[in-house]
Amino acid sequence: MSGQSDRTVACSALLRYDVAPRRVRLAARSFNSTYRVTTAAAVYALRVGSALRIHPEGTEAVEAAWHRRLREQGVQVPGVLANVAGEVTTLVPDHDTVRACVLFDWVAGRLLRTCLTGRPWPDVSPDLFEWPSGSSSIMNHQSHQVRTNASFSRSRCSMTAGRP
Repeated sequence: MSGQSDRTVACSALLRYDVAPRRVRLAARSFNSTYRVTTAAAVYALRVGSALRIHPEGTEAVEAAWHRRLREQGVQVPGVLANVAGEVTTLVPDHDTVRACVLFDWVAGRLLRTCLTGRPWPDVSPDLFEWPSGSSSIMNHQSHQVRTNASFSRSRCSMTAGRP
């Protein structure tokens, strides 16, 4: 039996947030799918996790804590929004599995790939290249400072959904 479409999962997840979507549009699809969610007041990015769960339980909470710490350090990363239950991960049942969804603030801008290939080099701001080098050291340092629960392992990766 096949699972629900990513859009169906996205719409189910959005019902658990204090947002009133006017438009939900696919923004990117890779292993996960990302939807641009437009409301009257703001724009968000909803990541819909794959039906194949490759990260250990609790990964999204660690990611949210890492984002929060990076933002406190001045790194421009999207904020993570909690659902109405106060959780950063919204789990949506999908037949024999559960899909993990996370809602982020939308970050306006253009893809780096577009900036580098779609425009002449003189028009590219030098700041575009300074951010990755300066921020990557902060991100690396902060990734090791995030406290996790006892069951979370940074080095553990499961290629079988639902099994550690």
